[in-house]
Amino acid sequence: MRGREGEQLAGSRPIGGWIEAILFVLAIGLIGVVYAVANRFGTHVVALMLHSMTLAGIALLVVFGVGSAGGAIARAPISWLVGSANILVEVFYFLSIVWVSPAEASLLVRQALPLSLAAGVLVFRRRIGWRAWLGAVVVAAAVTWLVTALPAERRWIALALTAICAVSFVGRGFASEFHPWNRAARTVREKMQITGMVTLVTALGGWALVGALMAAVHAGVLPATTLLPVPADFVHAPTLVVAALVGGGLFVAMNYLAFSAVVKIGTEGLVAASTFMPPATLLLQTLAVGLGLIPAVALDWSLLPAMGVAVAGVMLVIWEQRRNALTATSAAAPPRVPDQP
Repeated sequence: MRGREGEQLAGSRPIGGWIEAILFVLAIGLIGVVYAVANRFGTHVVALMLHSMTLAGIALLVVFGVGSAGGAIARAPISWLVGSANILVEVFYFLSIVWVSPAEASLLVRQALPLSLAAGVLVFRRRIGWRAWLGAVVVAAAVTWLVTALPAERRWIALALTAICAVSFVGRGFASEFHPWNRAARTVREKMQITGMVTLVTALGGWALVGALMAAVHAGVLPATTLLPVPADFVHAPTLVVAALVGGGLFVAMNYLAFSAVVKIGTEGLVAASTFMPPATLLLQTLAVGLGLIPAVALDWSLLPAMGVAVAGVMLVIWEQRRNALTATSAAAPPRVPDQP
């Protein structure tokens, strides 16, 4: 009986991880549309990120508490690595949708899948099956397909911005996967406490860095740049409204789902599941246009086959992971004792 229960539990963890990964995809797709709305109203990306992450961290810690390991988590370098990568993902995704639509940006960021497999092999010495590599090649082909279809004046800047976003996404995934407190957490409350602490300390670090850079610009030490906000950006009404929506709800859901799923299905699995993000974003983008929230975007029909190719590639990766999980479960199961006559 104990063996069967252990086998059922081992099989349920990956399934639960995939469900959380799909919910994570939906949260990210909704955030992409919200960013497009914010961009329409002149929101500054840095001000939005700082407000949103601060609100998300405070909300999580108020509801779930700091926890006994809160101080150690706040001081751990890996916590800062997770948070910094999180900020880079959001900032560069926001910047990319200035040049392309949310659906196009979401597909371009799928560069993360082959990058995650390569990092898994080169850095962590993981064994990757041929189906996963084939899936990564198929996804890369879909991204290349879209890149060649973009107008020349937008192509390379969009590719560069989404490439930085993809690298940051992969870095966040591995840092979350190997975060010792995240791996040890067994309850939703513990996961939320870790997520809240990591989010808040990173936000506070971001405020300190941005404040120092703004002071340097004001003193003439650094040249003025539109990449840095001005004081008025922090009290911009649409920015505050969007930050409340993103930080109070979407960031909380996104960070928890990512932290939880990545331990169950690995960074490569979470990145693979995120390939479903472009069709989800396209659906939400179409709905937002219909509601008048964002300007009408002409649907580029070349996106649909590219998305279909990317989804086909990720199905190969999922197939490989599922096959490996079943093999591991079978190997761990005790041998069956034949019935006695």
